[in-house]
Amino acid sequence: MNRAASPTPAKPIASAPDCQPRFLGCLKGCAHGRAAHSRDRRSYAVHLTPAGRERLAAAEATASEVMAGLPAPFSAAERDRLHALLARFIAHAADGG
Repeated sequence: MNRAASPTPAKPIASAPDCQPRFLGCLKGCAHGRAAHSRDRRSYAVHLTPAGRERLAAAEATASEVMAGLPAPFSAAERDRLHALLARFIAHAADGG
């Protein structure tokens, strides 16, 4: 996805733990152009500013580092078993639980 040109739905951003959905203050300086989303008129879309793209890239890098370290306490066999269980859980949830 080209984040420079593509609008981003505001609701997922606003549902971050440090942001109140009714007050998009957490986007201050990071987004502009709040408008009705083109595919879902109940939502708003925002464009990330250069500062917003930098903040997103930093957050994604941090998330990748954290996720890479999470399985460290498990053996390869345990990681495989965990992956299989989570895949089964996700499939079950996707089928309506």
